[in-house]
Amino acid sequence: MDHSPPGCTSRPLVGCFIIFLVMICSVSSFVLVGDQMCRNELNSYLPPYPDAELIYTDYNFIRPFGIGQTVKQYYSEDDPITIRAWYGPFIAERSRTRRLTRGEYHAVRADDGEGSYIFLVGRCFHGGTFQP
Repeated sequence: MDHSPPGCTSRPLVGCFIIFLVMICSVSSFVLVGDQMCRNELNSYLPPYPDAELIYTDYNFIRPFGIGQTVKQYYSEDDPITIRAWYGPFIAERSRTRRLTRGEYHAVRADDGEGSYIFLVGRCFHGGTFQP
């Protein structure tokens, strides 16, 4: 009659638990590092327009401009043409260094007829489109 030594039945359970723990730590590390890389890249690629007031932020994962999609809406007293003139060269210059992200901006006349709404849309590891 074969008898297993004491503690033999718990070894496979401990081994499975350790493997599970290593997998969770690996996936978590990948997500956190990827999220930080996305955040760094999008914050430098899509900075807020000078003196613009943040009105709204929406994101679908851990934090704004991280993994997923982020939409930020700003209000500026400047007209859309001035805003586009500021973002155009800025975006063109930084677009050569992007690796993980896609970003876009939209400037539209505000409801008050005097200022503009600025939409900054950043995506990292995410597809989709945005229409202001």
